[in-house]
Amino acid sequence: WKKVSEQLGSNEGGWYADETSGRRFYVKFYQDPDQARCEFSANAVYKKLGVKVADTEILTIDGRRALASAEIANAKGAYWNEQRESKDVQDGFIADCYLANWDVVGLNFDNVVRGADGFYRIDNGGALFFRAQGGRKEFSPGTIPELETMQNNAFPSGQVFSGVSFEEMKRQAHVLVETITEETIDEIVRSSEMQGGLAEEARACLIGRRKFLIERFGLASSGDDSEGVRPEVRKRVQKCIENLTGQRERLENAG
Repeated sequence: WKKVSEQLGSNEGGWYADETSGRRFYVKFYQDPDQARCEFSANAVYKKLGVKVADTEILTIDGRRALASAEIANAKGAYWNEQRESKDVQDGFIADCYLANWDVVGLNFDNVVRGADGFYRIDNGGALFFRAQGGRKEFSPGTIPELETMQNNAFPSGQVFSGVSFEEMKRQAHVLVETITEETIDEIVRSSEMQGGLAEEARACLIGRRKFLIERFGLASSGDDSEGVRPEVRKRVQKCIENLTGQRERLENAG
């Protein structure tokens, strides 16, 4: 890969060209490599939900771990009112809150661009445990305060999302709960290269926030038992009951 531009945002990086394929990637070198892993995880959640984001991968360049985001063809900036009217942007609001992606639209509304096939979230480094410019932030497993704060017109996100209704939030939350299962969360965390305590904390927070959405919006999930028993456990219990019932019937017939 050949570097073809200097950094554009607050983090070290720049555009790189793959001289073999001709593709271009924006590469970021975070001071804390875990921030790259968190951004990768956020993008994975978005993609599972059908929210448009750049294709990203974690790789090593010049001996350093980095996050590379594929260039979005014909990308152009989008004004805040265009983002407010875009279904692509509005449909990702609950995902933004779930991921605590405070800087999703950017301070100057420059983190969302319009591509040839719709609007893309292009810089999600402020998701999960990190602020956009680095440094840790609160990412609680027990609540999602972003459901209120990210609709506050005092912030750029509020100017874009303040019109999202409760019913629309509930619809989006239902899609998220059905799509982002505990097994999906495990898969995403593993693929992000998170290790040790960070990996466990990420799992706990993503699972806890999913449960919060279920409670907040009164949802039922086809992947969850009403008493919190996993489907595979419930199946084993049902099988045991069937076997015991069969044994009792055979004993009664024999008697």
